[in-house]
Amino acid sequence: MGHKFIKNNKIIQGAGPADINGSGLTGDYVSMKNYNHCTVILNFGAIGAANTVTLKQATDVSGTSEKALSFTEYFKKEGTSTDTFTRATCSSTFNTGTTSNSVYVVEIDANDLDVDNGFDCLRVNIADPGASTIVGVTYILSEPRYADDSMPAAITD
Repeated sequence: MGHKFIKNNKIIQGAGPADINGSGLTGDYVSMKNYNHCTVILNFGAIGAANTVTLKQATDVSGTSEKALSFTEYFKKEGTSTDTFTRATCSSTFNTGTTSNSVYVVEIDANDLDVDNGFDCLRVNIADPGASTIVGVTYILSEPRYADDSMPAAITD
């Protein structure tokens, strides 16, 4: 039968594709309490201006005790003329380029969150770019902590 990606990973829409001009983007929270890894994918269509991207963490999916999530790298594939991602470094935030049809990826391990203080949820935040910008966010949760016939919930606590 072969390997089925959907059987080993939980795919969550963090924000449906929308124009974030005038409002920015506050992605939905996703819980990592049952997963060891989260791949955050930002899929841009038209980009009218550079976008400032940050991640937030909280103790539950309603955003309790929200604070910044530290990360030091992300990956980018800008435009449609390449299928190769390049690694870039950052200090808990990064700015996108202005090339439309670009994809940005941030890889987060559960232990990157402040687990000592009960933080197990994360979300994407993009500041108002000040120009028409279309983006959608997808979270792929992987490495489930417990064996099960179905992937554990990730949008509830």
